[in-house]
Amino acid sequence: MKNVSIAFFYGEGGPSPTVVISEDALFDNSIKLHETLHDVMDFVYKNWRALHLSCCPTKIALIRPSKHNDCDLDYLFIQVMIKKEDSIKFKFDSSGNCGHSLVAAIAKAMWQSLITPSEIQQKLTVFMVNTNIKTSFEVDTSEIKYGKINCSIEYCVSYDEKLLPTGKSTQILDVLGRSLPVSIINAGNPYVLVHASQFGIKDEESLFLNQDHLIPDLLELRREVGKKLGFPITSVFPKIALVIEKYGSEGQFEGIAARALYIDKWHPGLGITGLVCLGTAINTPNSILYHSANQPENTLKIRHSTGTVPINTRNRNNYCFVKINNKKAKMVLPLLSIEG
Repeated sequence: MKNVSIAFFYGEGGPSPTVVISEDALFDNSIKLHETLHDVMDFVYKNWRALHLSCCPTKIALIRPSKHNDCDLDYLFIQVMIKKEDSIKFKFDSSGNCGHSLVAAIAKAMWQSLITPSEIQQKLTVFMVNTNIKTSFEVDTSEIKYGKINCSIEYCVSYDEKLLPTGKSTQILDVLGRSLPVSIINAGNPYVLVHASQFGIKDEESLFLNQDHLIPDLLELRREVGKKLGFPITSVFPKIALVIEKYGSEGQFEGIAARALYIDKWHPGLGITGLVCLGTAINTPNSILYHSANQPENTLKIRHSTGTVPINTRNRNNYCFVKINNKKAKMVLPLLSIEG
């Protein structure tokens, strides 16, 4: 069996470190990829405590120098679900994406010189294989020798049929025994956005209290929407996010508070792709978050359970550009070689 080199990088704000693998051949060999993922996760699950990791990683990023002329890196994201039954079983879901793992993957690619870090501030483009999307980055590489980067990310979201999987900006779902208005936005990841008031939450402080009793209903909502969108019943996609709009003293719209699920629990913060979907929904006519007073360019504050993130949005020629600054990643453990 061939040895596989893995490294652990953490996109700050994410729920776990990401296992990053640089193996070009695995992109085009699904059987070998699946076998390798099992070998990697078997090693990781058995050894994460001995490796002094904060938790067992549940994210894998596969990277290679891009095969696309206008991109620098190809990136494939795999979400790991760990099933503790009679024996430990791993399930892998590559039907969506993860922004924190993407930043972690870039840090590893530059640290290992898959992308040559030639400047302190470097622009690059990544092709996300899962979702067939290209994303632009500006990366501060001043600490790359220590496995650290700080970057800004700009997603270019097209207002096309892919953005609204159901064809509607707001969809009324007959689910959970009632009619529930939601916006299903596919920008970076498919997200189901629903007003928190639909679940009895009236203010943002309450949103971030212990709301675990809502998780079974939100998982059922994911399953119902997932079936409509063609996801397997076991998929962790689409993502689900509860939202609350925030207004100033004079009634002006100021931003959003949001809380999302990660697999089957609350995300410790908010995913980067969640920020992108929120920024896009604000600018999408007739979505549950759309405001007709929006300007061509907006700076909005998105509050989550551990802080507030400013995002910039601008509309140009049927595209919504969503920019997020100051996203960091760092090496947790350097290269390890395992038998895969």
